[in-house]
Amino acid sequence: MAIVFQSDNFILLNHKEIVDSHYQGKYEIRREFFNINRSFKSDNTAGVKRKRRKMSTHEKNVLLEESLQKFIHKCKLAGYFEENGNEESNQASLEEASKVHNLKCSYPVLRGENNNNECIITKLQEEEYLFPPQCRFFQNDVKKIDDFLSSGEVFDLIVIDPPWWNKYIRRVKKANRNISYDMLYNDEIADIPVGRLNSTCSIVTIWCTNNKTHLNSIMTKFIPHWKLRYVAEWLWMKVTKVGKPVCDFADEEKKQPYERIIVAVKDSEETKCLSEKIPKDIILVSTPSSIHSHKPPLSDILKLYLPENPKCLEIFARYLQPGFTSVGLEVLKLQHVSLFNRL
Repeated sequence: MAIVFQSDNFILLNHKEIVDSHYQGKYEIRREFFNINRSFKSDNTAGVKRKRRKMSTHEKNVLLEESLQKFIHKCKLAGYFEENGNEESNQASLEEASKVHNLKCSYPVLRGENNNNECIITKLQEEEYLFPPQCRFFQNDVKKIDDFLSSGEVFDLIVIDPPWWNKYIRRVKKANRNISYDMLYNDEIADIPVGRLNSTCSIVTIWCTNNKTHLNSIMTKFIPHWKLRYVAEWLWMKVTKVGKPVCDFADEEKKQPYERIIVAVKDSEETKCLSEKIPKDIILVSTPSSIHSHKPPLSDILKLYLPENPKCLEIFARYLQPGFTSVGLEVLKLQHVSLFNRL
């Protein structure tokens, strides 16, 4: 079950259990990837007084941190997290994640599917991959999506996790070219034909960093160009196994313990009621994976607002999901059998 505990607008997720549910009790993703035991060191100084123009962000984060602490306290009373848990180093988890980045999972152009109701293992160039049931993928450049998705094919849920231009990731990629997708400029992302992929009542979710330029591009470029209507901004709050934020809260665009999820719907008369039903200001809380950009699946959270047996699409996908068409150059990266234990 995706939702472990809920109070007000906070929702506690178990990322590992969501992934495990895709494999019907036959496989589990290795728990080492979720052994985030302590907060990472940070240069953030949210508690230090800043210039007046930065105070609004600081004040919002102070309130957010206080609300998070109250929610974590409720979670602990309900039996989640540990009161005085193990705060050993995260190094072992990070070392396991680094092995994932070095896996050979890049194939020039590839498509595949599993139409079975059970997960399967398949071999590609001597490497084995685990496919969840009822999934389809296109390992290809998303900028060529019109070339491999059928004309007129539309989706009820579209999840987009863009490889935003980021100076830090740019530096990291110089050291390890395998760590993630090549970064794209915002105009390149806006050119993806999301507008023609929307069904009559489509929901579109866009993962975003806290960079103001990227957030502004979503609101002023992506949403109008893709013929969408803005609905809400959710947060994904990342916490350790003992419920502490993975890093300090900060001012402005410094690294935060949360990422943003922009929720939109197709801009049509049919979606007016839908946009009112989707909750606003949701804060998802979970212990993250140590694997770079391994986000928790959102479909279970959004299924209340989707038709029965929805058609779902993930663009810039890094893993496969049941009921999804996954598109991107890294769709198989997190499906390598070395990431899973057989039960």
